[in-house]
Amino acid sequence: TDREEFERRKKDEYIDYAALGYTEDQDGDGVIDLLDKCPQTPRDAEVDSLGCAIDSDGDGIPDYLDEEVNSEFPEFANERGVEMSDQMIYESYLRYIDSTMELTEVVERQFSGSSIRKKTYRYRVQVGEHEIGDTPEDMSNLLSLPDLGKLDQDGKTLYTAGKFNSVAAANRRKSELAAAGYSNPIILERNSRGKYVPLVEGGIALQSNESVEPSAPVDPNEVVFRVQLGAFKSKPTASKINEIPNLFVEEAGGYYRYMSGSFKTFEEAASHKVKMSVNGYKGAFVVAYKGGKKVSLKSVGVQSISSDPIIGQ
Repeated sequence: TDREEFERRKKDEYIDYAALGYTEDQDGDGVIDLLDKCPQTPRDAEVDSLGCAIDSDGDGIPDYLDEEVNSEFPEFANERGVEMSDQMIYESYLRYIDSTMELTEVVERQFSGSSIRKKTYRYRVQVGEHEIGDTPEDMSNLLSLPDLGKLDQDGKTLYTAGKFNSVAAANRRKSELAAAGYSNPIILERNSRGKYVPLVEGGIALQSNESVEPSAPVDPNEVVFRVQLGAFKSKPTASKINEIPNLFVEEAGGYYRYMSGSFKTFEEAASHKVKMSVNGYKGAFVVAYKGGKKVSLKSVGVQSISSDPIIGQ
């Protein structure tokens, strides 16, 4: 019909919108707003003829946000565009079926409408208590714990192992630590004020009918890698200390040795060492702890690296 012919010719006809004065392009991607299907793309993003950001591997994540632009199997990419390994898929499954909330990510929402995404934990296991600024005599033993943490509150530094959201999980860790020779480990509970206090035996939290499975002793052969930032005669300034992630201080021979991070593999520790070097700690190197003692990297199977002699010792 004439109407159908008119519509067909209308679609095929080229319209010079620029000549008609339609030149506005708010996101500056070269596609005018009248034709732009994605009018809010970042200015540095590469776009197609419709004004939408390019997605080279078709994983649903545009290239400017994609951390792995050319995934071999994009159908298995995560929200960052990274192809998920078997281990990543397994960990995602564990979070999905988790009933203890130990792996749960908690989102705290402000009334303003914005959200703060962080993990909070209700329980920790205390393995030591000291005055703030004091270094424990058994610091090497503590540094051999892969899940070592610390809390500064009420003028005290509490050294803890693990973070949990169930009493059963915290109890298992407590039993492991006791079997490994740590004297009197204590379960701490985070109260309504955000302070960690000893969990009262027989309290409400322990009346949850949770069964505690017998735990195996801590493996004395477990190795923990950390990054030593340096040995100092005096303590660095507080502002510098606050910039160091997961910081622990070991005092020996009149020197303060500053450790950052806790890693299961040498490769992870070496990567962290590089980051710390970039942040100004040029003399940083990787150290290993095993069975409560600092040991050489060679003794735990790490080969010497001639190309970078300060990466470990």
